Amino acid sequence: MKRILLDLLGPYEPSGSTAMRVGKFVAAALDDPFHVTTAVGISIYVAGALARRNSSYGIRRAMLDFHEGRTRVRELAEELSSLSLR
Repeated sequence: MKRILLDLLGPYEPSGSTAMRVGKFVAAALDDPFHVTTAVGISIYVAGALARRNSSYGIRRAMLDFHEGRTRVRELAEELSSLSLR
């Protein structure tokens, strides 16, 4: 029962997002003349992207995405209302 509930809730963030961030950092920030770190960073990023694709989308992530979308719509509405039409 507990496992079913955890599968239904899902994680707060996709499982490969940390690996993707580390891969971006290694590929972009650590530069060497032979581009070894660039290749390693890109491979870490791709591994994270594959893990993220296979991650479950549960209620927790749905709620986080919903609230993020709602705040974006609110910000856009405030920006549109602050524009003055002349």
